[in-house]
Amino acid sequence: MTETKKLHPIIKRLIVERLFIDGLDPADMVDDDVLVDSLGLDSMDFLEIAVGLEQEFGLTIVGNGIDPDTMRSVNTLALFVQAELLKKENGA
Repeated sequence: MTETKKLHPIIKRLIVERLFIDGLDPADMVDDDVLVDSLGLDSMDFLEIAVGLEQEFGLTIVGNGIDPDTMRSVNTLALFVQAELLKKENGA
C-alpha cells in the first residue's frame, strides 16, 4: 500500500501542472491548506484535478463522483488516492 506522504509531491505537481499555475513551486504548497482558499480553485479546476488523478494513478473518478471534502487539501486528496489504490489492488 502506498503511504499518503509519498503521494503528496505527486499530487502537488499534478495540481500545478494541470492548472497551469505559474510561479508556484509544488514544494511550497502546504499539505493542509484549503485549496479553494489558498489557490482560488473552482469546480472546473477540481474536475481537471480529478482527470489528472485518473491518468496519473489509473483510477476511475469522473462519472463515479467525488466528494467535495476530498478536494479540500493535498492531504485529503492523498487519503482518497490511497483508498482508491487499495480498492484497485484488492479488486474492488
